[in-house]
Formats: sequence, structure tokens, C-alpha cells
Amino acid sequence: MPRELDGALAYFQDKVEGRELAGQASGDARHSATARMEKYEGRRWTLVWEKPLVNDVAPVTTLVANDGRFLVTFDNWHSMGLGEDVVVIYGSDGRVMHRYSLEDLIPRDYLMGLPRSVSSLHWRGEVRLVDEQQTLRIDLIKASGDAFRDPEFLPLEIRLADGRITLPTGEAWQQALLAARREVARQRDDYERFRQRRAQPLVAPQGSDQSAWTDYLLEVGARIWDDPTGTPMPMLLPPTADPMHGRRLEQIEGAIGSFANKDEFPGFQSTYILASPESRLLAERVITALDRLPAAAALEQNIIFIGLPEQRDALTRAVERTGAGFRFVDMTQPLPGMEMPTWEEHLEK
Repeated sequence: MPRELDGALAYFQDKVEGRELAGQASGDARHSATARMEKYEGRRWTLVWEKPLVNDVAPVTTLVANDGRFLVTFDNWHSMGLGEDVVVIYGSDGRVMHRYSLEDLIPRDYLMGLPRSVSSLHWRGEVRLVDEQQTLRIDLIKASGDAFRDPEFLPLEIRLADGRITLPTGEAWQQALLAARREVARQRDDYERFRQRRAQPLVAPQGSDQSAWTDYLLEVGARIWDDPTGTPMPMLLPPTADPMHGRRLEQIEGAIGSFANKDEFPGFQSTYILASPESRLLAERVITALDRLPAAAALEQNIIFIGLPEQRDALTRAVERTGAGFRFVDMTQPLPGMEMPTWEEHLEK
């Protein structure tokens, strides 16, 4: 039985803000998922045990031995492959016998070579009990560049009674380890190039190339915005001659106008980062859109404007009246470089 939540959004927001029992539904006293083991005998179900699980909300997958001697859980909801309870083995009385993080199961280089998504590390395929249900067999994803689209698998086994781990063997395993090490080396090189780029001053693009401007907006947001609740949404206004100019202008004005509807979405926050090769035109239209808003209509909302220094004061006055947060970035001046963690420090995080 999962721990009850008010909803996924409440859970994620509480996680970002570091709250205990993230997203907890009112009226639910449970601090974790729970499990109930029952046995069918004499034409009825009888309780064997009922206890909390170690999972915060719920495991992703479970296995139960036919004789009830073992319950095995895998991963955590919304964070596969992460945490101290990637695999947990419970005994016949519901007590934890063995508990593993992924680092406990496989070499670190191999772990680093596995495919990742925003919230999870994809490390396994099917799981099953073998050897007269005394052994857990996990289809371990073979680390490779195609692990998402066309995964291959290698057998990883854990003996349930004593928790003994048996890694794959043979040529396929050695090839998988080598592929994982190559992937880690590629990640390290990519990170070092990224680290060196971020150490350099950031200069606004010359001309009107939209790709260059979009990359610039994203990098400005990364360098100046440290609010963990979300990253700024880039909104670029292309030049007047661009076929998308009118549509993008409507989108920007509509986004600012939506601040007045905050009562329909209580607690909703948004941060927009705005820029244009035609900065003067954008500043005029943003000020006009802000002037249409009622006073204090944009509390808890944020605007970052990248523009010319002479636009700062007028924009500041227009934004202040609405109650929105405001940050002005002078596009004529380079943003200073940032000191980034080393590769080793990055891994520790």
C-alpha cells in the first residue's frame, strides 16, 4: 500500500523544498509504504504479517516467494536505480534481511555507464526467483550507447538467504565493463569541456541567429538563477522581419497577461527570461503588457529581462507595480565566468 499523497506536484515541490514526508495527504499517518502478507488456507486468507516498508512512497516492483518466506522490492517510485533501497529482501516475518544500493551491487564505473533520465537510472529489465525460489535473478542492463532503444541484458544474482551477490561472468561481462569505462571517459571529457566553457565570460550574440540567442538565454538563466523550484523559461522575440515575430510577441504578451490569473492557480510560480535582437521593441511591449495588469497582480512571479542599460529604470518601475520579482541583465556587458566543481566533486554530488 503506497503512502498517500496529495498529488505528484505537491510531492515534487516538497522534495525541492526539503520537506519531510513530501506530498503527504492529510489524514494519512503512515511515514512510508506498507506491505501485508497473507496466506490462503482452509478456504480463507489469514494474516502472516503487516509492516512498513523502507520505501518512502512505494516500490516500483515486488516479488513474493510462493511459500511466503521472502518478499523482494525493487527501486522507489519516481527514482529507479537511486537510493539505499534499490533492492530490499524481507524475511518470513516482514523484517529486512538485506538492503542494497546500486553501488552495493555493481562496480561504480559500470553504474556510471548506465542510461539515465531526469529522475531515474535505468539499470534492469525483468526480475524473477529461480533455483527453487532461493535465488533472485535480475536482468542487468548492459551498459552501451543503445541501452535505451535496444537494451541487452546480463544475469545478476542474489542468494536470498544470505544475500550473496554473484556478478555476471565471461566475455560479455568484460565487454560490458569496457563499454562502461569508455562511456564514463566520454562523460568526463564532456563535463570538462562544459566546465571550461562556463568558466569563460558570457557575451551576448551578435546578429539575430535564433539558436545562438536561445543558447545565450539558457546560459544566462543557469548563471544567475539559483532558485531550486524551477529554471527560467526562455522567451526570445525574433526580429520584425522574421515570420515568427508576430506569434512570439503574442506568446510573450500572453505569458505576462496570465499573471493576472494567479488566483485560478494558487501557488503556481513562473519565471520568464526575455530577450530580443530588437531589445528596444521588446522592452516597449513588455512595459505595455505590465501596465495592463492590476497592481500587485504578479506576486510570486518573476521576470528576467536581458536588455540595454537605458531600459532598466522604466522596466523596473513597470515590474515593481505588479509585485513580480525582477532581474535586469545588461546585454552590453559580459557575464562573469563561474567556478564549477571538478569531475570528482561533481560525482560526489
